[in-house]
Amino acid sequence: MATREVLDKLIGSTPNIDYASLPPRVKAAVSFDEWRRHVIDHCIAHGLPWESPARTVCDERQYYESLLAVFRSEKRLYPYHLGEYVCRVLRVTPFAYYCDVLVDTMKEDSAYDVIPNFTAADIAGTVGIGRNEYIAIMQQAKSKMLWRVNKGLVRDLLPELPQNARPRQPWWRVCLVNLGEVEYRTMSSVCRWYCRRGCRSSLSALSALSA
Repeated sequence: MATREVLDKLIGSTPNIDYASLPPRVKAAVSFDEWRRHVIDHCIAHGLPWESPARTVCDERQYYESLLAVFRSEKRLYPYHLGEYVCRVLRVTPFAYYCDVLVDTMKEDSAYDVIPNFTAADIAGTVGIGRNEYIAIMQQAKSKMLWRVNKGLVRDLLPELPQNARPRQPWWRVCLVNLGEVEYRTMSSVCRWYCRRGCRSSLSALSALSA
């Protein structure tokens, strides 16, 4: 326990600390593998970005995939503060993330109350599923003969698109994700227009910063 507290203190007080820079007495008590696991667990538990001690022990994609897996298993709020990578690179939107949380919870045949309050509120606003909708979907799923052998069928009962009822806020920013050519070609002309405008805005902002 004392060693864990020491490690937590070192990680929290020194942003770029690595194993080589640990005090000798700590290195004598902790192997590199133990240090690596503790750094990743600590950073994920605190929702830290990869630009933290985590960058010294794992690559960026591995870290964020592990973070999402932990957040999802614990039914935590979507990591909006990490959206620059989670949404743009990994392509995991709040809607997709919360659908996964709902599917996991339903497959476990758990009650709605196992979802933390803040997460449940965000799910209601993003996916459009609250307590009543959750219960109705569970009842519908259990009425199907395949429920006992394929509980994943609940995914087909979830909405296909996010809720549009949430009001847009003036401080929101619209950012582009990484798009492939095939995906771009399947977009409507309106979506393409927004993408082109977003690219021009981003380039203008970069030019202003480099000027």
